[in-house]
Amino acid sequence: MMEDDLTYYRRRFGQEIAPEQASHSVEAAAAHRALAMIYADEIRRLSPDAEPPQLPVSAWEPAASRG
Repeated sequence: MMEDDLTYYRRRFGQEIAPEQASHSVEAAAAHRALAMIYADEIRRLSPDAEPPQLPVSAWEPAASRG
């Protein structure tokens, strides 16, 4: 069974904000944040009445800067 667009974007958004996506470099963290923002925009577009997805700032803090 194929997932619909909204389900796909929600799943991908969740993957991009997962803690392991903070990666090891600032560049990688920025790429994951950009993808998450794209997916969040698509979720908002497909379900305008739903609660918008939250973009946690700390999710993209590079591992090296977390100590």
